[in-house]
Amino acid sequence: MKKLNRILIVSFSFLLLISCHNDLPVAPSCITIDEISDTFDQSLVQVNSSKKIPFEITNDCNSNLNVLELDVDNTATEFLIEGLRKNSVITKDGLKFNVVFSPKAKGQKTFKFSIKTIEATVYMNLGAKGI
Repeated sequence: MKKLNRILIVSFSFLLLISCHNDLPVAPSCITIDEISDTFDQSLVQVNSSKKIPFEITNDCNSNLNVLELDVDNTATEFLIEGLRKNSVITKDGLKFNVVFSPKAKGQKTFKFSIKTIEATVYMNLGAKGI
């Protein structure tokens, strides 16, 4: 029994070392997305009206980046992205775009989207409320 336990422990340790050896280090992304806000309640919008919520992508990479994919939650029909699409260029000066929120009913809504470049994929989760 002791011999079997030792064999299992050695085997498990060996597998653990092999799996850790193949892991690639995770580098921090050189792009970030920030909401540009003048007011605290920017994401509160009257039902049956629209409001643009501005965002800016900051590019601290060594070169311009192309948006390879823009993946949008198609079930969130009360949201629309303006000024950003596949193949948009994110220059060293950054890129500004808007998320337009047009609530059809009162309540909290969530909009998820991701932006993929050669450097990173950035995931966004935006909350807004129809009032």
